[in-house]
Amino acid sequence: MWPNKTSTKVTNELSNLKKILYMGPWHHIEPTMFREFKHVEEFVYIDTQPRSEWDTMSFKHNDYKPEFVNSLIEKCKNYGYDLINKIPLDENYYKNILSLHQTVLQQMEYPDINPCLYEFKNRYTDKKIKYYISTNIEYNMTDKLQKDIETCDGLLISGYFPPVSLKNYFPKPKALICFTDTVYPEYMIPAEKPDKDLISNVTYMSDVDAAKYFNSYYICSYFTNHIDKCVNLIEIGEKSIWENDYCDHLVTVDIS
Repeated sequence: MWPNKTSTKVTNELSNLKKILYMGPWHHIEPTMFREFKHVEEFVYIDTQPRSEWDTMSFKHNDYKPEFVNSLIEKCKNYGYDLINKIPLDENYYKNILSLHQTVLQQMEYPDINPCLYEFKNRYTDKKIKYYISTNIEYNMTDKLQKDIETCDGLLISGYFPPVSLKNYFPKPKALICFTDTVYPEYMIPAEKPDKDLISNVTYMSDVDAAKYFNSYYICSYFTNHIDKCVNLIEIGEKSIWENDYCDHLVTVDIS
């Protein structure tokens, strides 16, 4: 089992981070409160919801999550984050993906289908969350969104791998922090270079090429939230498996 607490060295390294990107976070607001991230001034969250969890140019009625925004605002409030601003990114995007019938019902049925930025500020710490909802970086990129991505010095991964196109917005390497609730690529060279997502793509790069995107690697326990440093994504995957196997062993009960 890897160390069960964050070392002073790792804590000091993470104190240099000021702005962290998190894609596909749903309502995972908890990381903004981690002791290791107390020096982070701003979190940039990006999610394609409530429009759709699996966003494409073909919209389906059942993909829309009508309670997503209200639940997000309520959870942020529970952690001290007040909504201070709402900035539409493209108020006409719905016209690109809705049928004529759906368009007529847009305001009533899909009020938050267009990409929009919700800005939250913590009433106790002044820490900020910029939450881009219904935003797909492949369809809804704007100058503001691009700048927010490029100026982040850390990237959080939990349950979702960003598209490989995110590499286009790395003017300099970022720190990578990965939660253990995620299945990471194994140490096996694929027949073809994976281009579907950023994490798989970088995993099989040479160390020299990978260093263009990530300058440090960390694993974060989903169970205890402690953070440890890793050499690369392969080690992150190995430690993630170790922790999940260990925790499964702890909760296994012999009823024979």
